[in-house]
Amino acid sequence: MVDAFFRKHGLGAVLETLSLSASQRKVADLPVGVNALVYGVPASGKTTALKALILGRLRSGFKPEELLVLAATRESATKLRDELALEYQGSTPGPLARTLASFAFNILRERSLALGLNPPELITGSEQDQIISELISQFLETETPSDWPKSLKRQVMELRGFRTELRDLITVCLERGVTTERLIELASEHDRPVWHAAAHFYQGYLTRLREPANANRHDPSTLLTFVVQELQEKAWPKVAADLKLIVVDDAQELTPAAMSLLKVLASQGANLVLLGDPDSTTMGFRAASPVAMKELISDLGSDYQELLLTDDISVRHPDLTAILAGTSSKISVERAGTHRTVLGASAKPVTNRIEAKVFDTETSELTWLAHRLRDLHLNHGVAWKDMAVVARSRTVLNKWASALASQAVPTMIHGSQTSFKDEFATGYLLKLAQYCIERPEPTRELLMELLHNPFVGLDSLSIRRMRRRLRQLEIDAGGDRTSDQLLIELFEKPAIAKDLYGEEGKRVRLFLKVLDKATEISQAAGTTSEELLWVLWNNSPAKSDWERQSKNVGEVALQAGRNLDSIVALFAAANRFAERHPEVDAGE
Repeated sequence: MVDAFFRKHGLGAVLETLSLSASQRKVADLPVGVNALVYGVPASGKTTALKALILGRLRSGFKPEELLVLAATRESATKLRDELALEYQGSTPGPLARTLASFAFNILRERSLALGLNPPELITGSEQDQIISELISQFLETETPSDWPKSLKRQVMELRGFRTELRDLITVCLERGVTTERLIELASEHDRPVWHAAAHFYQGYLTRLREPANANRHDPSTLLTFVVQELQEKAWPKVAADLKLIVVDDAQELTPAAMSLLKVLASQGANLVLLGDPDSTTMGFRAASPVAMKELISDLGSDYQELLLTDDISVRHPDLTAILAGTSSKISVERAGTHRTVLGASAKPVTNRIEAKVFDTETSELTWLAHRLRDLHLNHGVAWKDMAVVARSRTVLNKWASALASQAVPTMIHGSQTSFKDEFATGYLLKLAQYCIERPEPTRELLMELLHNPFVGLDSLSIRRMRRRLRQLEIDAGGDRTSDQLLIELFEKPAIAKDLYGEEGKRVRLFLKVLDKATEISQAAGTTSEELLWVLWNNSPAKSDWERQSKNVGEVALQAGRNLDSIVALFAAANRFAERHPEVDAGE
């Protein structure tokens, strides 16, 4: 018979199999009722120590609802939640690990259920961007105030970059609880007239959030501050009142609003254990600070233990450890203690697997990079998919991708994209959908804009030939109408397109047919935005053109790939919206 082996289950077996070092054991064995601050460099085992601490508390009699494990991002929270669930092997009232925003959302949901209110909703980033865009458009329709900064011209405020920076400023103000009045004061104190101007849009944004249509809806910045206010003024829901221990992984990413919420939760007796590495702070754009860990634990006003993970970090390649040591030595310690000593103060790379290059211009840098990637692919057999280029911002990535594509290096950008209306492909597709839903009075400007839409498949020369053909047909019939008038008639009476010949005639007939079909289904009850967008996309020349172009190498292939990526993302967003709001029509 085949031998059968059975794995031991239960917390005791799990804790026995966790191989903890001496410093990790100190974290796992923290006394009940103690606050702690745990520092550790990357790969020193912070998350392993966290799991051992949580599983140990569950083994000692703590209930799952008395423990809250927080991670910095949704991805890390999902991974940590799954790992804890597999090792715990028990029932829980909710996930064992989550983000702080998820926990705050849960508090609001419990309160809404108790009061019989509509469930809370989160305002997405695209909705935020749309609100700010509308506020700017409304402002541009009015007369500019006399004291308006001269640098903020109309051309500047219409730029996407201005909208992005304005949104970032509003986010920081909301995170730090800065009111519009305080922002105006700060503008005077620091001689920043642009802040004074931004206060106008900030106030408009806050007003929009208070509208009845946005009742119980919160953006990521106001969610935490609203929950803090609710907990301070009203009775605590059970999900928050039962907490006895809060453990935060990657605590260096805490924002001011997150720190405020944790202080309130700890004010009712819950203890805090913070694990992190201040040198690894990446969420500075959300006002996160590398000193957040130290400040939060100090502000609690009680004694706390400070622990340092000093374990062997040989899991990482020694060359990377040497690079970390050399880099971190040039960064401010941010009151973090001596955790960097684990890296080794004088460590040096032992091989030449890591290269360091310094360039005098960006052009020379990109030229070297393209040559290096092509050399690795052609002479060393490294597949394109096995190489990655990392940059510090999305703007840099876009510029580098175009430069590399122009030098025969196939590229694809991973990560977050711009809003759909600002992407080339999805922006034009959404304009077509809007036209089908609203079907405005046809004008020359509107119809010329439609014909130049990439989903029609016509270029300027094709449009000119089409208009000349319409004019010739009119002359042959003895008429004297202009080509603009004939163009409007073409959209009102699509049957006229049968007399257009050539490739442009074929594409115009197809486009007019698709427009009528999309308009018809957009007016039908129960039609979702996903169905409307699919009709426009699936019957367009762009679909086959971009699919063919994306298989090549070069700048055209890069843009075609981006177009397809953005189209896929748009359909995914439309699908999610339809699932969450099945009663809402395509126009909404």
